[in-house]
Amino acid sequence: MPRFLILYQLNQSECNALSYMIQNIGGIMFDPYLSLDGARSILVLLLAIAQPIMGYWPQWRRWSHTTPSRSARLQTPVVPIEWAFAIWGVIFTACLAFAIWQVMPARLVDPLLRPIGWLAIAVFSLTTAWEYYVPKYDLGWPSVGLIVATLIGLLLIMAQLKAAEPLDVPTFWLVAAPFQLFAGWISAAVFVNASSTLRLAGAKQGRLQSIALIAAATVLGGVVTFISGAAIYGLAIAWALLGIVVANIVRQPDRAVAICAGTAIPVVIAAALV
Repeated sequence: MPRFLILYQLNQSECNALSYMIQNIGGIMFDPYLSLDGARSILVLLLAIAQPIMGYWPQWRRWSHTTPSRSARLQTPVVPIEWAFAIWGVIFTACLAFAIWQVMPARLVDPLLRPIGWLAIAVFSLTTAWEYYVPKYDLGWPSVGLIVATLIGLLLIMAQLKAAEPLDVPTFWLVAAPFQLFAGWISAAVFVNASSTLRLAGAKQGRLQSIALIAAATVLGGVVTFISGAAIYGLAIAWALLGIVVANIVRQPDRAVAICAGTAIPVVIAAALV
């Protein structure tokens, strides 16, 4: 047999072997993601990425309004100082870390991550919808509905995690911590959003109304922190309250509101330590 035919046959055999190996590796890598658990984990990852993208999309696309501009136009004494909203960057990063961890093959069939994953899909979808709605249509009652629904989803996730305690270290830092942080901030944001919406509707949002909203946020935060023992949740609410204190000192001075918010901070923190 001519030498070139022998080489050709050898090359064909090598190619067939390589093709077979690639197919097997591809099957091993991608087959798990063809299941319902795999589809769920991929959707969680995509929505975790969508949250920060939608958050900055109005600025990138030069929409006529952004969430910060809407908030600035409807500021009330319970709206935290601007730099307090930087916590969104931490929240989005923590959610992305959770999404990457749960999409790994070893985590796909984790019985804890199944219900949490579906709830995360709802939470991330609602957050993305809120980020789209507010720049487009303002801080109206639909935005309050979206943020309340988001909070309900987050509290359900915290309940799932509470029932699964004790958690191992990776589960705590990559699942519990991100959602505690998210839930704490959203717990405060519900009342901030409601205050701005009431102002948009023409309702007075003065000192007494602001103190009432801060008291309600403190009660909610204190009760959830006490029941769950979630210190990170309490710290997120404390961060929002600190932002309100500073706003009522340097942005629109109101000593009574600042004192009320400042007094609430140790109350929420203490609830986690009891």
